[in-house]
Amino acid sequence: MVSSLSATLSPECLIKFTSSVSSVISGKCGPERWLSDLCVLLTEPSRKEFCTFMIEHGVSPLYLQAHTQGKQAASTSKTETRVKSGLPKERRPRGICKRSKARTWDSAESDHLYTLVSRHGTKQWQVIVNKLLQKNSNWKRTASSCSQHWHRVRDPSINKGPWEAKEDKKLVQLHKKLNGSWSKIARHIVGRTDTQCKRRWDKLMSEK
Repeated sequence: MVSSLSATLSPECLIKFTSSVSSVISGKCGPERWLSDLCVLLTEPSRKEFCTFMIEHGVSPLYLQAHTQGKQAASTSKTETRVKSGLPKERRPRGICKRSKARTWDSAESDHLYTLVSRHGTKQWQVIVNKLLQKNSNWKRTASSCSQHWHRVRDPSINKGPWEAKEDKKLVQLHKKLNGSWSKIARHIVGRTDTQCKRRWDKLMSEK
C-alpha cells in the first residue's frame, strides 16, 4: 500500500499520512481532522486501497465514506445499507415539507363555476376545469378543488342562515354517535356542510 501511495504523494505528505494512520489505529485521534483533506490528494486507485486498509483496521465503512466522499455519499450509502438489510427507508416526519397555500376563489371565478355547474352538472368536474381554463388562463383548478368549492360554498341548497336549536341538538347527538366524522354528520343535517358542522361544534364547545 505504501508503495502505491508514495507514487501519488510528496515525501512530506507521505510522512504526514503514515503518522496520521498510526495515530488513528492506536486510538490517539480520530480521522475526521485530516481524512477529507488527505483523500483529495489521492488518486482513485490509491483512495480505494487506503479505504480498504482503514476498514481492515476497524474503521467503520460508513464513517470512512462520510469523510472521504462527503455527506451526500454517506447519506446515499446509509439508505442503500438499510434497503439491503431489509429495513424500511427513513422517512421525514410529517409537517417538515411546506405546502403551498391554496389560491382563494375570486368572485368572477366562483360565479363562472356556478354557471358551468348549472350547465354541466356535478359529475363532469374535469370538463368544468377545462372550461374555466379556457375562460381565463389564470383560473387553474383541479377537479377536486372545483367540487369542494361547489359543495361547500356555491351549492344553492346550502343553508347559510343561523343555526336553530333543533339543529344544535341533532349535531350534538350525531357527534356522539358518529365520533366526529363531519362528512357523515353533514349527511343527516339538511342544508349544512361538513365545514359548517365542524365550525358550529367548535363554537358550541367554546361557549360551555
